[in-house]
Amino acid sequence: MRERLRDEAAREGPFTTITAISRVATTVTVTATAHGLRVGDIAIVAGVQHASVDFNGDWAVATVADANTFTYTHTGNGAATGSGGTVAAL
Repeated sequence: MRERLRDEAAREGPFTTITAISRVATTVTVTATAHGLRVGDIAIVAGVQHASVDFNGDWAVATVADANTFTYTHTGNGAATGSGGTVAAL
């Protein structure tokens, strides 16, 4: 069921371009103009590039700082910065 929902969301969007994404410890901070997400939403992060950290996937939104910035908890640890990608609500 979850895969079907993700596939439908991927086709329908709307996707917002990620302008910045970084991880400190287990917290990932994402900047995406007018992302429209709320705490508890599932964010579909796709297309982010990094050599050793997979920022992509379905993540529960942990905090929303403002209309352009939110965080989620990552399973990895340590500092990392990715580039590119998009985000949409599941």
